[in-house]
Amino acid sequence: MKKAFQALSLASLMLSIFPTMVSASGEEIQTNDVTSEMKSTLLHNGKSKIKDLLQSEGSGDLGVVANASTVQYANVFDYSDRDIAKSVKQTSDGGYVFVGETKALGNRDILFVKTDAALNLQWAYALGGTSIEDGAEVRQTSDGGYIIAGTSNASGTNDFYLIKTDATGAVQWSKTYGGTLYEQAEAMEIGPDGGYIVVGQKSEAYGNYDSYMLKVDSSGNVQWTKTLGQTGKDDGFHAVSVTPDGGYVAAGHQVVQESTSTSAGYGYIAKVTGTGATVFSTTLGRTAYFSGVTATSTGYYAVGNISVNSTTNPIDMFAAKVSTTGTTNWTRSFNYTKADDAADIKVAADGNLIITGMTTPGNVGAEDMLVGKMNTSGTMLWAQTLDFGGTGEHGRSVAVTNDGGYVLAGSYSNASEMYDALLVKLSMD
Repeated sequence: MKKAFQALSLASLMLSIFPTMVSASGEEIQTNDVTSEMKSTLLHNGKSKIKDLLQSEGSGDLGVVANASTVQYANVFDYSDRDIAKSVKQTSDGGYVFVGETKALGNRDILFVKTDAALNLQWAYALGGTSIEDGAEVRQTSDGGYIIAGTSNASGTNDFYLIKTDATGAVQWSKTYGGTLYEQAEAMEIGPDGGYIVVGQKSEAYGNYDSYMLKVDSSGNVQWTKTLGQTGKDDGFHAVSVTPDGGYVAAGHQVVQESTSTSAGYGYIAKVTGTGATVFSTTLGRTAYFSGVTATSTGYYAVGNISVNSTTNPIDMFAAKVSTTGTTNWTRSFNYTKADDAADIKVAADGNLIITGMTTPGNVGAEDMLVGKMNTSGTMLWAQTLDFGGTGEHGRSVAVTNDGGYVLAGSYSNASEMYDALLVKLSMD
């Protein structure tokens, strides 16, 4: 999954209730079962402020002519002064589930919400304990329940966090994964074996960060970990996708030492096999940063942003395709407004690519949600902004729906609230 502007990441688990040290790829990772310590609080309808934004919607064409999608439903979910949706997926009953963060209980907790097909609330939970928790990704599992990946600092420092629930949202188990330093989870997918791959960042003793992968089985037992990075330099994964050959491709950023006195950030893509062996690791796009990635049989597509040498339009949306062996096929930048950023990308029903993110038509802090469709050659077929009348809307996650349309998740802000979680359903284009 995929996030607006810059992000981080989170880790793994074991079957014992006691802390266990697991050696994987030459590293030690501590797994803690924290199910008994976790609180799951139902956010009842009386505590929910849900606003239908459909009548307030004003879309804008970004100059790319085509048959764009139209908004069918748009709702905000308000439980506190900070509610953000970071990952969304359609469920087997035709509804939707999303996770993110909320301060409904005071501390920051994981926001976990289920809606019907028309975005009407069915249930909502705040998941966490007395520490700080953050939700990064959610997927529905084969048993009808859900797996959530995020980060928890219950140990005193950030660790990867996995929560397994049943179909009603009731927690079945929850586990943290980490060492003595810092791990943050950014994205997750369900692997071909039914287990879970989580990617993010892991700190070094030097205070910098490495790109990090954690693979667990369906019960949360650690199978392997993978650290990619350079000592004394910052790296991180922010998105992951399952490849058709059963491996995983992750995207993020990496700082490259260009000379003895110069270093710069680049977009970063790495591919591993299903058992964690490196297939390739490559950088592209000086000053680029990838937040989303998706895999096809012909290669891997990543999106994010790239900094440009401009005081008036400093950030452009950035997209790239690499082959299955890591060769760069193409890169594209898109400049619509003062600052344009892509947070997530998925393969659409027609084989093209659907993207969400944000644009800044006015001042920074007054962003609009961006949605666009790009073909596999990197040509934008259509792109539009979604403005629901707030002071800022960000798209952070996109999923393709059963009817060929799309669902977007992100955040909405207005003068009185910092952030509300935002969910938007779009028609087939």
